[in-house]
Parts: sequence; structure tokens; C-alpha cells
Amino acid sequence: MLRKLKERFSEQSIAKSLHASALSRLERLRPSDFQYDPLLKYEKNRVKALMLAACGDRVKMVRLLLAAGADPNKQVEYGATPLMAAATWGCTETARILLEAGADPNFVDEEGLTAMDMAVQMCHKDIIQMLRQAGAPESPQPPVGF
Repeated sequence: MLRKLKERFSEQSIAKSLHASALSRLERLRPSDFQYDPLLKYEKNRVKALMLAACGDRVKMVRLLLAAGADPNKQVEYGATPLMAAATWGCTETARILLEAGADPNFVDEEGLTAMDMAVQMCHKDIIQMLRQAGAPESPQPPVGF
């Protein structure tokens, strides 16, 4: 299962490495500037950028994208959400911000996994606690290595 999780987000990891300078540039923008950005004026691109920022725990970028209208519940490839990405990679602050912005911890991806399943599999205890407080059901998934 760990392999599948890593494969699922490997594209975002590669993109994160390649686009770190682009994210840094975007972090200097104000939310009102996003409507003029040739890429981020489209919802689809804001969601992809939110997913990328969530994988890298780019807290400022996550806040900016949410303020610019990115939907924290929009599912992308494989049915994944930004909250699932944050839960997989252990990005606690990003997960908290997404939950505060209305991210639904009960969304299920194409494999039937939730953000809680991913956090449990990766043993991210702080995120597990946060998801419980947000009303996520317990995960039947065993932690990786058990």
C-alpha cells in the first residue's frame, strides 16, 4: 500500500521539485493578483497548485490559494484531495488549514481510501488526532510495517 501511496503522489513530488521557484514566485502574490495570473485564473489550475502546495507543506501558498478561491474539496487524479495529500506527507499545519477551510475528511479516493486511512498508514499521529476531531471515522487500514 505504501508503494501505491507514493506512486499516487510521485507526480506531485516531481512537480514540487521542478516548480519550487514558481511556488516561491506565487507566494509573493496577493490573492487579488491571482485573477491576472495566466494560469491561476482557472479553477482547475488553482486546485492543482493547492495539491502541490499541500504536498510540500507550503502553508503560505495554501492560504493564498484558498483565499483566491481554490476548492479544498476538489478531487483531482485518482480522486485525491489536498487533505489526502497533506495526510499522506505528514503536513500537519496544512491539514489544519484545509480543515478550517472546510475540507471534508470523509472523501474517498478511487481506491476507497480517506485522508484518515492515509494518515494511519503513514503513522502521522498529529494528523490522525486532527481528523478524529473533525469527525473522520476510524481507519481499518493498518499502519505501514505492521
